[in-house]
Amino acid sequence: MSRRVRTKRPIAALRLFAGALGWSPLHAYQHEFPEGVEGARTIAWYESGLSDSGRADLFLQINEHSIGAVQTYEAAVYAPRFRLFTGWQKFRLTDDLQCDSSEADRLHSLLHRDWYVSLAARRKFRARHPECAGYSWKRIREVQSLR
Repeated sequence: MSRRVRTKRPIAALRLFAGALGWSPLHAYQHEFPEGVEGARTIAWYESGLSDSGRADLFLQINEHSIGAVQTYEAAVYAPRFRLFTGWQKFRLTDDLQCDSSEADRLHSLLHRDWYVSLAARRKFRARHPECAGYSWKRIREVQSLR
């Protein structure tokens, strides 16, 4: 079972990163595996936007990369209602676990919320990133299973 949690991870830096890309608020979630499950016991991730696995979904998701990491992450925008998905984009916090604005700048052309809020912006996004177009929830699941 997944739940929203308070965490000791660098959530303030991740909120600044998401905010620099036009997304807020950013919420922390985690899933705890029961005893006896191999590998990591707790997986944490962060989301901003509408995410209920429905047709209207439009959200930024940030995952630890790899599980348990506090400096390295990956982020993606899911927008299946517009048939868009950015795929996972790696980024880092600074050595002292602060938001690195150069990382937000680097990922602006893929992850900024402004690309998804109007028809004109989505058309520009598709022209710049045709590799991100044509995604349904089914195709997103297929691509994710190949990771």
